[in-house]
Amino acid sequence: MGGYQSTMKKKPKLEPFDINPLDYDFIIIGTPVWAWNFSPPIRSFIGDYDLKGKKVALRSCSAGGTEKALNKLEENLKNVNIVGKLNLKEPLNKNTEEVRQKAVDWSKEIINAC
Repeated sequence: MGGYQSTMKKKPKLEPFDINPLDYDFIIIGTPVWAWNFSPPIRSFIGDYDLKGKKVALRSCSAGGTEKALNKLEENLKNVNIVGKLNLKEPLNKNTEEVRQKAVDWSKEIINAC
């Protein structure tokens, strides 16, 4: 069902947040990859909140298609400053030190951008 929703660009209704994401200057968006796309809840989030002018870091994790999914997500984010992108393909099946180092490098990149 998730792959279908992702392919059809569905936007499920989100539960209300305890905070307002627009109160923040820097936002990290993480998504699983479903059918080579970012997940429908993330599509809803970026449709519900105008992140114009915000610094945004992107992260994805999946068995494949991570870079393509993040590129699609970036295309859907209008007028934001992307400060870092991290694609993790099969992180539990990879060299854990290599995955850890990618995460550390990405963290440093986004911290330095803020």
